[in-house]
Amino acid sequence: MRRVILDTGPIVALFDRDDSYHPRALDWIRELGAVELITTAPVVTEAMYVLPELRMTGDCLDWLSRAVSIDNSLDQNLLFIRDFMDRYGDLPADFADASIVAVCRRLKCTEVATVDSEFDVYRLPDKRQLHNVFF
Repeated sequence: MRRVILDTGPIVALFDRDDSYHPRALDWIRELGAVELITTAPVVTEAMYVLPELRMTGDCLDWLSRAVSIDNSLDQNLLFIRDFMDRYGDLPADFADASIVAVCRRLKCTEVATVDSEFDVYRLPDKRQLHNVFF
């Protein structure tokens, strides 16, 4: 089955009607088809912080529990994440971004859903480019 690794932006956009990407997020989810959606705990944490209302966070957590797998390999990827953040220190390569790239590396997956242009620059250790399937 096809896998897509979710970043914070599309998740927040699904639940925040004031987000500029909200219409795109709704269309994207409707058009997605059969795919395994995966994200990381740092992404979920970031989404909970960014969502402006408690009702939105509750709805988001309900959806995540039904529709998304939360990868739990963070402890195995901390050194990779540290190296990644050092390598891309001139970009806004934050912990959540690095956790996504770590999961892509582990699962040999190159499809991500993000609103961040930095993912066009990030590369996996074998130099493969990540493909943003959100746009």
